[in-house]
Amino acid sequence: MKLAACICYLLAISIFTGCTQDKGITKDTGYITTKDARIYYESTGQGDPLLLLHAGFQDVAMWNTQVAEFSKHYRVITIDIPGHG
Repeated sequence: MKLAACICYLLAISIFTGCTQDKGITKDTGYITTKDARIYYESTGQGDPLLLLHAGFQDVAMWNTQVAEFSKHYRVITIDIPGHG
């Protein structure tokens, strides 16, 4: 349940915060700190949010190739699940 709350918070941040410009692609990075965890996130692109969660023992880098393509049409959000990355 706490992870779901963090994901909702990340979506809200990605929609309502400004982003920096990097080679024509907007990108925002940071950490969400909760009572139990510190979660790294990256938000790239603009448009409707698309949340990508990594598998197993991976981290946000798992999605780098896909983020480049998806961010042309969506605001892509990747997070490091607590204990990873």
